[in-house]
Amino acid sequence: MQTKGSIDYQDPVFSSNLNKRFPMKTIFLSLLLLYYGFTFAQISISPEEKELIEKQLSAFPTHTEFSIAIVEGEEVVYFGLRKEKSGIKEVNNRDHIFQIGSLSKVFTTQLLLFMIEEGKIKDLDAIVRENLDIALKGNPDFSFRQLASHSSGLPSDPDNLGTTVFNAKNPYKEYSKEKFEAYLKESLILENPAGQAYKYSNLGMTLLGYALSEVSGQNYESLLQENIFGPLGMEQSSTDRAKLQGSFVRGRNKKGKETPAWDFQVVAPAGAISSNTIDLVKWVKWNFEILKNSFAEMGETQFSHSESMDIALGWHIRKKPAKSPFLWHNGGTGGFKSSLALNSEQDKAVIILTNVGRSPKRGAIDTLCFSLMSMRE
Repeated sequence: MQTKGSIDYQDPVFSSNLNKRFPMKTIFLSLLLLYYGFTFAQISISPEEKELIEKQLSAFPTHTEFSIAIVEGEEVVYFGLRKEKSGIKEVNNRDHIFQIGSLSKVFTTQLLLFMIEEGKIKDLDAIVRENLDIALKGNPDFSFRQLASHSSGLPSDPDNLGTTVFNAKNPYKEYSKEKFEAYLKESLILENPAGQAYKYSNLGMTLLGYALSEVSGQNYESLLQENIFGPLGMEQSSTDRAKLQGSFVRGRNKKGKETPAWDFQVVAPAGAISSNTIDLVKWVKWNFEILKNSFAEMGETQFSHSESMDIALGWHIRKKPAKSPFLWHNGGTGGFKSSLALNSEQDKAVIILTNVGRSPKRGAIDTLCFSLMSMRE
């Protein structure tokens, strides 16, 4: 999708309430994550994979770096590369922090399922406006399921996004909760009837996160820390970069020049998370488990989008080019690009974090992600 503020190309300490939040089977998995997340991998990058990765990196400007993790069951291999003036060099950047952009939307959808599990929201088909204190213009009847599957009928972004002091290099920085609520009450429109068509929507995922905060009485960051980051020991993951103590990679624009990381207020649920491959490996391994059990519905088709892709809850389902379908999401902010693919039946995943900016070439990162998944079949 192409919008002036697009955040997608298309654009180890457990919390005290862990027993309440996670079943025993998941607690056991989480303990494994803490162990395997810091051990040497038994799998390795093949010469063919290395050649492919280096070829893709070579097309980008100097200072571009890739942080990659490939997961097979409990085994993981990390592979980092940076393009320098002297050539492409291997680097240990598994702990380096990148913005992950719209991959955040999967986390937001997981928070929705936690709310349903707790009884704070009736079910996926509950009407969103009935769970809010403010009135939505036109009293639309879209559900939480439709927000999570981009089928609510909402447009890509709110039409008052540019009425703030708009900065194309940091488009969501000044877009506040007050501005968003004004849009919901005064200007909200549907481009399609709810449930009738797929339309990728930053607005819809922002509204989902807003609703979860209103229902719970907690802000988005607190919900993430309590339900996901804390229990999984994801200590270098947050929507608040000031909280992170690790090495934050500098974002690059399409010419390779430094560009600022994006800042978020109310739009945080659509793309504000920063993380590294170590933390995302922990999260991926947890997903292997929950997608077979309590969160299985997240991986089920809600809409058939095309021959190559279906739409699930939070996730996209890629049917090609791999032999077996897999879940996928990408993300992009001004100076960063992520792509993550996951097959919970085979317990395999590919994680790619980069500081590739809004370059016309950045679709190659998704192509690389798909290729690496196919090569692991």
